[in-house]
Amino acid sequence: MRILIAAGGTGGHIYPALAVLRSLSERVDDLEVRWLGGHRGLEATIVPAAGYRLDRLWLRSLRSVELSVNSVADPLRLGASVPQTMALLARWRPRVILTTGGYVSIPVLAAARAAAVPSLVWAGDRMPGKSIRATARLASAIAVAFEGSCEALPGKC
Repeated sequence: MRILIAAGGTGGHIYPALAVLRSLSERVDDLEVRWLGGHRGLEATIVPAAGYRLDRLWLRSLRSVELSVNSVADPLRLGASVPQTMALLARWRPRVILTTGGYVSIPVLAAARAAAVPSLVWAGDRMPGKSIRATARLASAIAVAFEGSCEALPGKC
C-alpha cells in the first residue's frame, strides 16, 4: 500500500505522522511511504533519519507579516506547490494521503481533492491549527484526538 505523508515544520506535525507509520508498518506488509515537506522545517533531518524518502515542495511557511520579498513570494510558492504535488500524485499514485496539518498540508489537500486521491487529516490538538481549519473541507476524512475538536472543523468530522 502506498501512502503519502504531508507533514512538516515542527515536531508537532512530524512525530504524530511517524507514530501512525510505525503502527501501519506493523499491520501492512507492503507499505510504501513518501513524505512531502518544506525546505525549512525539521522534517529535513527527522524524516530521512527515520528511514523515509522526503520530497520537498517549493513552499515556505506563510508567517511573513512585514512587507518583504517573502511576503509576496511565499503565497506564490504555495500556489506553485499544488501542481508540483499533482505531478507527484500522477507519477507515484498513492492509495491515501495522511496529513497532520501545517502549511505543507494546504497544497497537498488541494491536489488530493483535484486528483481524487483519498485523504485523511489528523487533528491532534484540542483547537485545530489554521491550516487544518482552512482545508478540512478538502479532506476525505478527519480524525481527531479530542471530541471537542470537531466544533472547529467544518465537514467530515
